[in-house]
Amino acid sequence: MEKKRKLGEILLAQGLISEEILAQALETQSKTKEPLGEILLKLGHIRRETDILVALSQQLGIPILIGDQIQPRTDQRLQYLLPEALARKHFLLPLERSEKRLTVAFAYTFDPALLAELKNSTGLEIDAMLAKKTDLEPKLQEFYKSKPQEVSEHKAAPSAAGIKKAVQKLRLGEILVQQGLITKEQLEEALQAQKKENAPLGEVLVRLQFVRRETDIMVALSQQLNIPVMVGDQLNPRADQRLKEVFPESFARDKLALPLFRSGKNLTVAFAKPFDFLLLDDLRKITGFEIVPVLAAPSDLEKKIQIFYGSVQLEEVVSGRQMEAETRTAAKDTTEGRIRLGESLQDAEQPPVIRFVDLLLRKAIEDQASDIHIEPFEERLIVRYRLDGILYELPPPPRQLHLAVVSRIKILSKLDIAEKRIPQDGSFSIHYKERGIDVRVSTIPVVFGERVVMRLLDKGESLKNFTELGFSGEQLSIFKSAIQKPYLLVFFTGPTGSG
Repeated sequence: MEKKRKLGEILLAQGLISEEILAQALETQSKTKEPLGEILLKLGHIRRETDILVALSQQLGIPILIGDQIQPRTDQRLQYLLPEALARKHFLLPLERSEKRLTVAFAYTFDPALLAELKNSTGLEIDAMLAKKTDLEPKLQEFYKSKPQEVSEHKAAPSAAGIKKAVQKLRLGEILVQQGLITKEQLEEALQAQKKENAPLGEVLVRLQFVRRETDIMVALSQQLNIPVMVGDQLNPRADQRLKEVFPESFARDKLALPLFRSGKNLTVAFAKPFDFLLLDDLRKITGFEIVPVLAAPSDLEKKIQIFYGSVQLEEVVSGRQMEAETRTAAKDTTEGRIRLGESLQDAEQPPVIRFVDLLLRKAIEDQASDIHIEPFEERLIVRYRLDGILYELPPPPRQLHLAVVSRIKILSKLDIAEKRIPQDGSFSIHYKERGIDVRVSTIPVVFGERVVMRLLDKGESLKNFTELGFSGEQLSIFKSAIQKPYLLVFFTGPTGSG
């Protein structure tokens, strides 16, 4: 499995700090033993606590709570469950208790080892949430001064009326101005553009490059609507809850909404636009559940929806354990180094291994993956593909079919299927939906067989302009100024497929 990134690496990738600043902060950390985020804030290298919070959320896969979202239940006697001295020492606040679980808000100084300590002291499983230290301090003060109330019924899931009230109370632009992300002049310009384009203010601000990151818009919306924001692996739906049967794929793609998990009568759903009140009501009728909305960036949702619903056909193929090993003759239906992928790829007459390889290639092309990795281990196969530099795992075929899958790919690439002791390189082409795709193949012997890497190159992909490449206004100005100079050396770096 892919190694989890460190906090410093995430901040570096987001362009919030430089390598020199990271090295300086790590050196200070080795002396003071303080959390890296605390050091970066103290040194002034990162201005906003929210930036540390979002990066930590991505690293640990823990949701973020902001402002009034941090509301402890006063009717569950949580003060007796989590002593005040422990809460103040580690900057944590108990929020809610269910039968066997306790939800706790932690500051960005969060130490994962603390979860085990809390589990032992409370006897409950701990559900962690992240919060700004500046938000937690007054809440801690208020909570441990208050007296426990009598037990009442559980709070209902957030309603459309509740979100509507929040929208009327706060304005997104005002929040962004207060946070120092935009100026009043930029807000006025964006509001004028919004009237002409009839588009959400957040989209307009990002397009005009007044706000550099989608995440900043999501955090501000979270504060405005008083609902949590989720990023990265937090947006992985529970695989054991048959969510696809409850939540139609057409609805998910059309409304940019993704079901995450069920809990009793509640269904937690990630939205790009949770203030669409009719949408929330429609979902209640369609699913039969009370909808608990959370926020997510549109770009994150698009990828996660494609991964979640796009894998159905692949799962159907690999879940049938009748997939038998194919002979070399069965795999030799194509020998010209070029294959044509059909629109449906569900021809029942095709041998299962051929269908698996074809579906794998089709999914990678549709999701715009840059490469596919097939790696054998002692008891199972791992199949992954890379999207925007990150590897995502896909449903694998049975372990015993590894040899047949590798043989199929080798024959397409005109490689020697009998040679398994040395690395080999080959290629083939795919024609799919009027697009030509070149596939470069590398095989290498490993302990439990042969590992295969297929790199996909779309010959029809058009060139992107600077804005589409993601340059911020400041970066673009520096770059354009630099390329006008008579002597210049430019290094272009990035993951596979970046140029």
